[in-house]
Amino acid sequence: MTRKREELVNPHLDSESGPRDDRGLLVEEPIWLHDVDRAIYGWVTRPMEPSVRGGVVLTPPIGRDIHASRRAFRRLALLLAERGFVVIRIDYPGTGDSSCALEDAHLEGTWTASVAVAAQYLERSGVRDVSAVGLRFGAVVAGLAGATTANLASLVLWDPCESGRSFLREQSALEALRRDRFQWDAGGAVETSEVVFTPALAEQLQQLNLSEAPLTPMAKRVLALVRTDRTVPTKLRSRLEHESITWETTSEQPAMLETEPYSAVMPEQTMKRIVSWLSEPQPEFMDHFNPVPSDESAVVEQAVNGHAVRERFLQLGPSGLFAISSEPEGPSRGPWIVMLNVSNEAHTGPSRLWVDLSRRWASAGLRCVRFDLSGIGDSPRGETQSDRPLYDPAWMKDVVDVARSISTDHPSQVVLVGLCSGAFLAAEASLTLKARGACLINPPVGTNVLHGVVALERSSSSTLRTLGARIKRMGAQHRWVAAGLWQVGRVFMPRPFSEDLLSTIAKNGTTLLVLASVQDLPPYPDIPILRSIDRRRVVSPRGYQAHIVPGLDHSMLVSEGRERVVALLNEHILQTYARDSLNTR
Repeated sequence: MTRKREELVNPHLDSESGPRDDRGLLVEEPIWLHDVDRAIYGWVTRPMEPSVRGGVVLTPPIGRDIHASRRAFRRLALLLAERGFVVIRIDYPGTGDSSCALEDAHLEGTWTASVAVAAQYLERSGVRDVSAVGLRFGAVVAGLAGATTANLASLVLWDPCESGRSFLREQSALEALRRDRFQWDAGGAVETSEVVFTPALAEQLQQLNLSEAPLTPMAKRVLALVRTDRTVPTKLRSRLEHESITWETTSEQPAMLETEPYSAVMPEQTMKRIVSWLSEPQPEFMDHFNPVPSDESAVVEQAVNGHAVRERFLQLGPSGLFAISSEPEGPSRGPWIVMLNVSNEAHTGPSRLWVDLSRRWASAGLRCVRFDLSGIGDSPRGETQSDRPLYDPAWMKDVVDVARSISTDHPSQVVLVGLCSGAFLAAEASLTLKARGACLINPPVGTNVLHGVVALERSSSSTLRTLGARIKRMGAQHRWVAAGLWQVGRVFMPRPFSEDLLSTIAKNGTTLLVLASVQDLPPYPDIPILRSIDRRRVVSPRGYQAHIVPGLDHSMLVSEGRERVVALLNEHILQTYARDSLNTR
């Protein structure tokens, strides 16, 4: 994959942080690391110059925390690289884009081993001192790795959990607040908003306990950044006192973690302190980083009941959007399946769904791609884009660019699969491309309003553009009012501004599947007559399939509804498109 270079202007590092290396351009590139027969996904961020002061492995949290902290982890990697470090962000086996299913990951051995694999890559590339920063449960993984398999110079335990048991208990408490009916069973399966831990998985997770780490040093020095609003468990504090440890506090965690991911506030002061601490003392000699060659593709699933699956890193479209393709080993002639997440989330999908489905469908002979929209995840941000966009008009062009990049001869032959706001982007792109197929999960309330607003904003008339802006503001604050007024007003508006988006897509020849949640039906779902009317509106035949899925929530985080959607979606994709692929092995 062609390296991506990004100018980092950093107003948050000043003279108080110690000596500063003004290194200008930085290099960011994805990487596959290998541990036995598993491919570990990582992202390397480093100075362009080969002269570096050390290496840092960033170990992420798990569950919902990973979404809320994703922007902060990338920002921290950039800040450290600007200071002269080579940084690797990793996904543990069974999580993110790394290989294998979570059920097959054997957490106690492979998660700590993945930290050692990343550290060894840095050491083989010429870096003498390797450190680690672990956030929340990532601190457990990094600490255990330092005490058992990795030789760490420094270790930052950022808001550390004590153990898998305490993590599961905390997640269960959050689920109980989020849902009307939830029961915690210490010996059974544990359902969180991101992962369902089976009893076997929960037992494995509970074996990871930072308080019971071997008494061998985790690192030559340790910084524990703990929350001001929480007390460190006595057993954990006792174990960490065996380290050469510095205790400090942070008050920035609630604003980053205890909110919706798109509302997460960057913990600037905490990251500034981490960079400053890792930069001390100034090394006597700089290292020469000479990266060990790595593959740009990896087999992430072996052939069992289908094809082996190989994944590749891609840069798509004029802006170089980051993408990962999943393809069967050997030839395939089926359509490309393009995955679109909620538009302010990265490419893995809810509960890692796009990763799992793309590999399942590639095993059946199809080709799939998941990608980050511009300004999201690891795709570059446009000059006028916010660093935390809820919606950006450029995203519609992104989807079309991806389709034209992966299917250069026949971009109309793609199948677009989208969730929530990603479903709206998939619908708009299907209309532009006259795509072969589209699968829309929970398309947003007022899809026709959004479609009309887009048409108005593209108008050459300033009056119509102003009208579009006003309708957009109303829709953001009062979505059901806007949807109702639009249904009345569209009767008097020209067709380009008033057409029914989904019906128009189907009339164009696109094979359309809509899967909807009862949460997204009427504004008053408890009133039977309104619920009945809206159900008929959604599922009435208009040239495409539509289903209201029992138990499905808007963001597809509850396992019951998610499993039903997966069954319907998987059956539709395989029956409709897999027959076109070459099924020879």
